[in-house]
Parts: sequence; C-alpha cells; structure tokens
Amino acid sequence: MADFVVKKAVKEEVNKKGMFCASDAFDVINNYVQKLIENGIANAQKNGRKTVKAEDFTMS
Repeated sequence: MADFVVKKAVKEEVNKKGMFCASDAFDVINNYVQKLIENGIANAQKNGRKTVKAEDFTMS
C-alpha cells in the first residue's frame, strides 16, 4: 500500500495539541485515506465519470 500521509505533518499537527503520535497510528490513517480514495472512485464511476471530484468524497 502507498503512503498517503506525510508522517511529519501528522506528528506536527498532533504535537500542536500537546500530544504524541505513536508509529502504529500512521498505518490506520493510511488505511482511512485508502478507503476514502476507493469510495471517491466508486462514487465517480456510479455517476458515469472518470474524473473524481470533491463531491465524490464522503466521510460516511
């Protein structure tokens, strides 16, 4: 699987809140992003498009 998140950016965002980010969290975040991309592609295909648009991404 590809790495979709920039670990340093995630760590910096978590650190801003005074927290630390465990290394195993990145796999979970990558899995969420992978699923989001797959859902976006499926939604675009359902709508007869080959272009994935912002409207194709949902959080459900």
